[in-house]
Amino acid sequence: MSLGEKGMVKLTGNSILEKARSFAKLLAETRELQRFYYAQEMLRQDREASALLRNAMAKQREIQAMRVKGGVFSADRSAEIQRIQRELEDNAVISDWARARSEAVDLIQATNQVISNIAGVDLSQSAPRSGSCR
Repeated sequence: MSLGEKGMVKLTGNSILEKARSFAKLLAETRELQRFYYAQEMLRQDREASALLRNAMAKQREIQAMRVKGGVFSADRSAEIQRIQRELEDNAVISDWARARSEAVDLIQATNQVISNIAGVDLSQSAPRSGSCR
């Protein structure tokens, strides 16, 4: 930190990073993130739920690859996807994890929006989009 024009305090990159670390620690202590950490641990400990989620994510990657190539789903493939979706929804551990994850993401996005608004810049609007985000 240094004193700038008119006695205003100017922050350096390092002091901003230090404040960001402090903010991140506060964020990690929120109810939303604490709930997510707990749900993440419950999912990790539940081998059946973990395997089901891994399988569903692998199927999702297959679907995305097929769509990119312009592929069409057979009736059997569509039924399999619907069955996996029902299994995910019916699994309490996965459902709790998904809700907790969504709440944590919402909180982080809201804090990002506040920071962007106050800083007067929204870099998410100018960043190149990739298929792996959103």
